[in-house]
Amino acid sequence: MLMDDMAINLDHNMTVLKSSDELGWSNLNLSIIDSRPHDHELMHGGGDDLWISMALFPVNILYIIDHKEYHFNLRPNQLCIHSPRSVFGTLEKSNSRVLHVFLKRRLLSRVMSDLFDDDAGDLEIKSRLAVDDHEIADMLHLLQRSLHEPAEHSALKVDYLARALSVDVLVKYFSSSRNEAGAHHGRRLSVRDKSPRCRARYGRRCPSMCSISRLCHHHCRGCRHS
Repeated sequence: MLMDDMAINLDHNMTVLKSSDELGWSNLNLSIIDSRPHDHELMHGGGDDLWISMALFPVNILYIIDHKEYHFNLRPNQLCIHSPRSVFGTLEKSNSRVLHVFLKRRLLSRVMSDLFDDDAGDLEIKSRLAVDDHEIADMLHLLQRSLHEPAEHSALKVDYLARALSVDVLVKYFSSSRNEAGAHHGRRLSVRDKSPRCRARYGRRCPSMCSISRLCHHHCRGCRHS
């Protein structure tokens, strides 16, 4: 069973502990899922949104991508970033608890147009497995805490966090075929660090998001293993 439009293929070994489905968040979906070991491959993905998963407990997992196998023992707070429309299989070899966030493609496209000087063309974020990224992990923990707050309190905070998360992902992991072509002509996509529109939307020191990073550090020091 696919979980809504989020491309998670649920079976009887998986339990959704908490989900943002009824909270009315417009720019992302979030769920926390427990899984038991299983000996059959589950296929996931294919959706339009960017999928970021974060291990909350240690996870022993096998990824199958393009008929190749990648085995990982993920540590808590390690991330897997799955590009839009990517398809992959998993085979879990241990009990696990994983937080899944789906950033809406429309938000990523809007943020991308504000961040970069040129039209970046098709959105391309290459999938990455077993990523250590403490800034993104901190933001995901803040989103996790928002699941337990009243919707009217969490909606605005989650909207800002979704935008901050989009900035961080795009600055770190976005690539474009136009970069490769442009490199031969002496130009590459550049970040708008002085754009008034960018400063107004993301803060004076866009795109570093320093104030949000400090907020995440302050709130998340005690919740890394919650």
